[in-house]
Amino acid sequence: MNAKIGMLKEIARTLVPAGAARDGFGAGEGYQRPASAGIATPANGFRALRLSLNGNCRLAFHTDPGGLAAEQYRLLRRKLTSRYPQGATLLITSPAPGDGKTLNAANLAWCLAEGNRPTFLLEADLRRPSMARVFGCVPRHGVEEVLTGEAEPEATVRAVSGVPLCVAMVAKGHDEPIRLFQHPRAKAFLGWARKEFRWVVMDAPPIFPVADVAELCPLVDGALLVVRARRTPRDLVSKSLESLGDRLIGIILNDAADCYDSHYHYLSAYHRYYSQGKK
Repeated sequence: MNAKIGMLKEIARTLVPAGAARDGFGAGEGYQRPASAGIATPANGFRALRLSLNGNCRLAFHTDPGGLAAEQYRLLRRKLTSRYPQGATLLITSPAPGDGKTLNAANLAWCLAEGNRPTFLLEADLRRPSMARVFGCVPRHGVEEVLTGEAEPEATVRAVSGVPLCVAMVAKGHDEPIRLFQHPRAKAFLGWARKEFRWVVMDAPPIFPVADVAELCPLVDGALLVVRARRTPRDLVSKSLESLGDRLIGIILNDAADCYDSHYHYLSAYHRYYSQGKK
């Protein structure tokens, strides 16, 4: 299998015990439809997302649902569902750009939905959006329109065929996302999402060098930090742990199979052995 697909390993911290109360918002709290929206939403549900995935697609559950990467996401799903039996709003971030947070957010959301749990993948990296590239599509209406009051949430949501997964992407980047995140509409949007879906997976910006994540953390139940093996500087990881504080529930080690001293290097061989039906 492609070792560059996000192989997972939780390091530094395991998922914390269940029981912490969700703070920040209640289901559907504070959401009001913008008076100027005027964008029609089909009565029978969200519009379908037309995927255009090529041979370079790195969505594990589309390209290799029986592969080792997919199995590692399922292990993470098990820990998350144990931690949050009723679902949760999760923020996926990384110390810096290029660590693989967006792909991991997409794969984790797909995995949660694969477990027959309605899941909402929300792109919140307004400065450098890339979710459309992952799914091979061009969104007509974006998350930024909901945050500015120009559109209803339903106008931005698209449903993936075959799994209870919906996605809302950024259509046009925004230079001042902090101002939008500080507005009550951001909290209301997430409240609406938690009313509609069991899981909300937010693809957030990197922690450094911008301050966007600090504004988003109070709105979520927990944060997962994505670091790339042998690339993310240790000092940035340490600063990220400090920045996320008690919101951090785990760390995802991306490209762990590239580390020959990692047990994932050996798991790859074992997985091939058993997946081929050898005794």
